[in-house]
Amino acid sequence: IQQQKQQIKVTKKREKRITAEVAEVETRLLSTERTLTRSRKRLTFLTTQQKLLSARIIATEARLAARRTELSQRIRSHYESGQKTYFQVLIGAASLGDYLSRSYYVKKAVSNDVRIVQEVQEDSHLLAQDKNLLDNRTAEQKRLTVDLADKERMHRQDRERKKTLLSEVQTQREAMEQALDQLESDSRDLESRIRAMQATPGGRAR
Repeated sequence: IQQQKQQIKVTKKREKRITAEVAEVETRLLSTERTLTRSRKRLTFLTTQQKLLSARIIATEARLAARRTELSQRIRSHYESGQKTYFQVLIGAASLGDYLSRSYYVKKAVSNDVRIVQEVQEDSHLLAQDKNLLDNRTAEQKRLTVDLADKERMHRQDRERKKTLLSEVQTQREAMEQALDQLESDSRDLESRIRAMQATPGGRAR
């Protein structure tokens, strides 16, 4: 009986240890699952952002190329045709009215040139920003993909570990139940022997 009691005690300790480890694995599984969910959402966001940025970069490059071409053509046309400078146009005015008229058109021409230059600068700045952002998003996506693969591997390992631990708990419980059954059987057998001994003349005399 003492042997069965000791076996039950050892089995209970093992079950307690395994149960604690199961709880630890379950906590880790929940944490990993939350991380996986966040990582997958982030990857989806990054993929969408990459598509948007790539499309915007293509559009900006096309617009920038068109504006640079327009500016180059205006400059080339101006010098190839031997046109006067804006200053020469103004000082060639024959009267105040002529000067004001010429001044108006010069301002429009200058404003148009300035606008094109500003647009080229703005597009160049936007293009540089988007390319830098796209590079950062791509690098983050690569890191996240590797990290996600590691987390998924850990998740699979923990799931297998949990399955193994639960199997061990079941085995320990079955062993403890067997030990308890054996203990009850031995106790009943011992009680039967004691009653049998007490039923004999010698036992009653004692």
